[in-house]
Amino acid sequence: MGVLIGLILAAGSGTRILSEFDCSSKSLIKINGKPVIEHVLSYAAGVEKIYIVVAGSGIENVVGADYNGVPVEYIEQTRPEGTACAIECAKDKLNDDVLLLLGDEIFQNIDVAAMKEFFLAQNCDCVIGVTQGEPEELIRKNYAVEHDAGVVTKLDEKPDKTFNSLKGTGLCIFKPEMLRYLQSLDKTEKTGQYELTGWLNAVVAAGKICRIFPVAQKEFNINSYEDYAAACKETE
Repeated sequence: MGVLIGLILAAGSGTRILSEFDCSSKSLIKINGKPVIEHVLSYAAGVEKIYIVVAGSGIENVVGADYNGVPVEYIEQTRPEGTACAIECAKDKLNDDVLLLLGDEIFQNIDVAAMKEFFLAQNCDCVIGVTQGEPEELIRKNYAVEHDAGVVTKLDEKPDKTFNSLKGTGLCIFKPEMLRYLQSLDKTEKTGQYELTGWLNAVVAAGKICRIFPVAQKEFNINSYEDYAAACKETE
């Protein structure tokens, strides 16, 4: 049995970049002729249901009720308090293995199918997508990944100092049992939000096995015009 549920977090406000574009969400900015959300949806090929967490940006009017025949359902995030908060909004819907994607993150040369195969073969609790050989300044915009032979030991959101040349992404696959560790999170000090990394650190601290997987050559989180320009240049 494969990974059956896709969860896309697309409720971010995007205040830094939206002033450059005539649209209501980062997920609706067009990269090479397609809205970012369409690129992201393409990564969810093979799932049987997709949930998109939104915050009144009109994404549902663009995507509609299905994507290539896969039903799409929308969940409103009423508290804009971070990615882990967005996951919690959807937790009652997530009763099978979950492919997690960010609605403002696209990739160069991505292989989600191989990541899903790895997750199933390893029978671990979670797999985190990473990119390799990244410069420190780019890792510091995302999160750093410390690991021991591929098993995650620590994640650091927007680190002052990196562990290695791995850059963590928002693309993860996890078992639904991991959702219980959302309940006792504190806000991440650097961002003042309930972050994905905080939740995954709680999963690791509970003794669950999270592995890393090099899922793509490059990752682009569309937070600035520079990110947008780089993504347009280096992705299809």
